[in-house]
Amino acid sequence: MKNSKSGSSFHTSEKPVTAISIPSGQNFNWRRPNISFMTRKIGTIAKITRPRITGIVQRGRLIRLLDHCAKRPIIWVSAPAGSGKSTLVTSYLDEYKLPCLWYQVDEGDADIATFFYYMGLAAKKASPRNRRSLPLLTPEYLQGITTFTRRFFENLYGRLKRPFVLVFDDYQDVPPDSGFHEIMREGLSSVPDGINIIIISRGGPPPVFARLRASNRMSFIGWEEIRLDFEETKALILKQKQRQFSDEVLTDLYSRTEGWAAGIVLMLERMRTDEKDPATLHDPTHDEIFHYFAAELFDKTGNRVQEFLLASALMPGMTAEEAQELTGNNASAAILAALNRNHFFTERHCTANPVFKYHPLFREFLLARAEDTLPAAQMLELRRNAAALLERSGRIEPAAELMCKIGDWNALARLINTCAHDFIAQGRNQTLEGWLRSFPEGFAEHFPWLEYWLGACRLPFNPLESQRHFERAFELFGKENNPSGQFLAWAGKADSIYYAWSDFTSLDRWFVLLDELLQRQPVFPSVEIEVIVSNSVFGALLYRNPEHAKLVFWEARLDKLLHTITDSRLRMTMGSNLVNYYLWVGDFAKAARLIDTLRASVHARDIPPLVLMMWNSMGAIFHWNVCDFEGCRRTVAESLKTAETMGVHLFDMIMLSHATYGALSAGELSSGADLLDQIKSLMSCARWVDIAHYQYLAGWEAALREDFPRALDHAQVSLSLTEKSGVLFPQALSHAALAQLLISLKQYHEASRSILMARHIGQGMKSSLIEMICLLSEARLALDQNDEIKCLVTLREAFALGKSQGHLNHPWWQPKVMARLCAKALEAGIEVEYVQGLVLKRQLLPSSTSVPLENWPWPLKIYTLGRFELVKYGEPVRFSGKVQQKPLALLKALISLGGREVAVEKLVDLLWPDADGDVAHQSFTTNLHRLRRLLDNDKVIRSNDGKVTLDARYCWTDAWEFERFAGAVETDWNGKLPQELPLQAAKQIKKGMDLYNGHFLSGEPGSPWAVSMRERLRSKALRLIGKAGAYHEYHGEWATAVECYMKGLAIDDHIEEFYQRLMICHHRQGKQGEALAAYARCRKILATIGGKSSERTRSIHEALLDRRDPEILAPVP
Repeated sequence: MKNSKSGSSFHTSEKPVTAISIPSGQNFNWRRPNISFMTRKIGTIAKITRPRITGIVQRGRLIRLLDHCAKRPIIWVSAPAGSGKSTLVTSYLDEYKLPCLWYQVDEGDADIATFFYYMGLAAKKASPRNRRSLPLLTPEYLQGITTFTRRFFENLYGRLKRPFVLVFDDYQDVPPDSGFHEIMREGLSSVPDGINIIIISRGGPPPVFARLRASNRMSFIGWEEIRLDFEETKALILKQKQRQFSDEVLTDLYSRTEGWAAGIVLMLERMRTDEKDPATLHDPTHDEIFHYFAAELFDKTGNRVQEFLLASALMPGMTAEEAQELTGNNASAAILAALNRNHFFTERHCTANPVFKYHPLFREFLLARAEDTLPAAQMLELRRNAAALLERSGRIEPAAELMCKIGDWNALARLINTCAHDFIAQGRNQTLEGWLRSFPEGFAEHFPWLEYWLGACRLPFNPLESQRHFERAFELFGKENNPSGQFLAWAGKADSIYYAWSDFTSLDRWFVLLDELLQRQPVFPSVEIEVIVSNSVFGALLYRNPEHAKLVFWEARLDKLLHTITDSRLRMTMGSNLVNYYLWVGDFAKAARLIDTLRASVHARDIPPLVLMMWNSMGAIFHWNVCDFEGCRRTVAESLKTAETMGVHLFDMIMLSHATYGALSAGELSSGADLLDQIKSLMSCARWVDIAHYQYLAGWEAALREDFPRALDHAQVSLSLTEKSGVLFPQALSHAALAQLLISLKQYHEASRSILMARHIGQGMKSSLIEMICLLSEARLALDQNDEIKCLVTLREAFALGKSQGHLNHPWWQPKVMARLCAKALEAGIEVEYVQGLVLKRQLLPSSTSVPLENWPWPLKIYTLGRFELVKYGEPVRFSGKVQQKPLALLKALISLGGREVAVEKLVDLLWPDADGDVAHQSFTTNLHRLRRLLDNDKVIRSNDGKVTLDARYCWTDAWEFERFAGAVETDWNGKLPQELPLQAAKQIKKGMDLYNGHFLSGEPGSPWAVSMRERLRSKALRLIGKAGAYHEYHGEWATAVECYMKGLAIDDHIEEFYQRLMICHHRQGKQGEALAAYARCRKILATIGGKSSERTRSIHEALLDRRDPEILAPVP
């Protein structure tokens, strides 16, 4: 596999990259070996356990210096190897009884995910009562690694009981070019009071620490301070229980070693064994002197001990039992204990079963000597045995390194299959990938799991590359008839196509391969594989082929699994897929139930942030679909805040998109435009679906601004990219959006074709949402083309569907279009209750050119004919307490004067005629404010430039509606005889008569400003009634005509013509008594004003008495 290359660029998906699980295979035990808890944890505990050092020379001056340096949060301790740095820090901790977290840095920490993994274990050890684990550096955090680091260390610091010390030993082992140093700089930049960081290294701080040094947050203790002084050298010699030396010899020994502790120990040991004078010893560098003396001393030990040291050096750390097993030396425990007791470069880490580690210089020497002296076959066998020991004890990294070194590829492959799942779950892809790429070319031909795991490693960073590995793994698993592997490789391939977020068309071939696999293996090998594959299949079908007949089957399977398993992470992942599907098909009730079902899982412990954000994404979609725009804003804001806090930004773009849906649905165009700018800045040109999504939203924003040519450009690009990517639901939405624009541009034929394309997809996937959008577009198209019948038929179907599904919103919602369609439906009596609810929920405003409808759910209705009443949102306003009459008088006067652009001066003169100018204007302002507060709607009354308007979009008045209607009737009927009027004239007549229930503001007889309006409406009503009566008489509808004339007389009982018509209508019905009574009433009423009936009236009366037909005397007008 050495010929496999990593992607040249770091690529992260905005879709959730979850760890890929691997089940128990048929041909191999992929689970971890059965290792006891303590044995498995030895490796990790040794790395994070403080060494136990005995027989320490107390160095009071340095302990005091360390305590002084602790006034700054960071202390950097640097000196050559073997200078006693770790011993010094241990002495300091003991002296002041300070609790500590000791972290042994090594080359493996160059993979920063490994560093955070072990630091998480260290934190749990340092604060065992805190049950919540620190986060792992999984791939979703990599885009915000700085934020993740700060949050991790802040969380860590917050767990520690102060005072507390964190020690990072052997810092120099991390390569200089590793990102580890930037991570440490960020983590150390916010050390709180009461916590100190001590870094032990052979060298100085890396350049990236310059800011910490410049800000005086770091103290330094270097070689000049650490090296032993003369008195400390004498104390060390005394501790070594050496013979007495003269001051001259001690001075010479000190000058030759320059206070280097390791050099003194080695020289003393040499002098003890050879009894040589220090003056005979040469004066090389530290490393040279160490290797020289180590070789001298090593050669003088017995063969059994030499063999033990050379063999055991292969272990980075070991228990006495492990050393004995590796070396075969029954005295292993005694040897290790003696080396540690005599300070011979052997550390003891205190655990339940002590772990011993050779000093790095000593181990380096032993390994070099082993390479030089032991036969190759023996070294190979020792390394193989050491690797096996390390593997059994759970120390995966050193085991893998040894296996790589000796080329034990079978063992390494087995080890990788044991640990790969955990490594990926911990975000340690880099370490795992390094091992996978070390295999010789062609090895994976016989070990397809290696291809699978390499695909899993690359998935978060380069989905296109990971596709090749999953595809190859699927092929190789097929050759060895391994269905477990094939199922998982199929899921990996499908997921990598999804995460690439561009070309979904390649899934077509993989659907065929899945069908073939299921025919051969109809039962999944395990529930775990069933969960993984079912989720992947369902997601793939949903995006690429939602029309597939088996989508419903996989939906049911996923739903069953979701209610079977208990893992909250998996339940939320599957739930997100299902909620997305339910929203796409318009089943909002089912989506709501599932969201409610999984509500508890959201609060489960240790839910990965990516899974939580994916779930929040579904929540945001649900909110804007059901018009909970505040809920959408809140969910997006919380998710983005979490992303900022955690440094996980993979969902930023999709969350901003949901915020845009919410803003544009709510008509907040400025906010929508700002959000689109943010989305554009995050877009990747490599991800077709992202670009299509942006173009779709940008087209919607342009359409709402009625910039239809620009909107058309965006919509066409969106459609082109969705077709290219092969995602069907977005294609349907793009077709539907294009249809709306084409209707606006009067390109009706093309619009009809786009509706057909969208509907074809929607019907294929049984989406009531797409069907609803298409029906509304068809109704609008028919309305624009004056096809009344088709419009109403389509509206009935659309709003019946909307009512059944609780439809309140859809992508590319256009308020003006929807208001027009709702008005048409209400006018025709179509699903009145649902449509009224929709208008109220969406706060739709009637068009200024449309006919006002009484059954439109106005925010405010004002009744003035026969009564004065305010109705807000369908509920009469009940005034409690003392009613402020002046604000209501202002409203009445405003209506009386026409309600549009009424001069403030005119209102002031009418209502406050006796007040001075300034006082009158102040009274007007005060009462206008009170009136708005009374109406509880600031939009009803507009006041600007000295003019006041009652906004007809927010309120309806019966007076205005009657006047508009009466005027329209007069215009339509002008000069026409009853027989020339259309059949629907009767409905017009009744509507007008129903509106006029009495005189305008009849309760305000003393208000002069109401008189003009009152008389105008009265005259219109009487003319309308006269025309209505004549129409009904012509059609022989005598009883209805009687009702008309009676209503007219109720308005004004002095209209003699109405009495005449009443007499004739009663006669036509054979009601002679009623006819004569009408005449008697006429005479009586006229007499009250000093008048008498006309000659025609008397003639009709006489004809009635003579039993003659009165129609000759008074024909239908």
